[in-house]
Amino acid sequence: MEASGLDSEGREFKNAEEMWRAEIGDGADPHKKTDWYRKGVGYWEGVEASVDGVLGGYGHVNDVDVKGSEAFLKTLFSERFVDAGRIQHLVALGTLSRFFAIVFHIGKYL
Repeated sequence: MEASGLDSEGREFKNAEEMWRAEIGDGADPHKKTDWYRKGVGYWEGVEASVDGVLGGYGHVNDVDVKGSEAFLKTLFSERFVDAGRIQHLVALGTLSRFFAIVFHIGKYL
């Protein structure tokens, strides 16, 4: 899926490949990739080692935000899945579990 976007410095990119080429180069300059990782390590060294720190101050999400996100996802996925009522299960099990070892879903581990 091609998706354009901006980096944290406001530079616009047509897709992720273009962004990575700009960030770490095409391999010709090995220092460019090392510098990128060094900046990343520097950032995380200044972040509190907690859920709140890793999530940028959003370690807790209130019910209004959760319900708003759920409503958005239901409309998004209702176009793709026949049974939109199962969206929470599909998102948690079918998507999030691909990226995370533990996924909380309605108070349970998946």
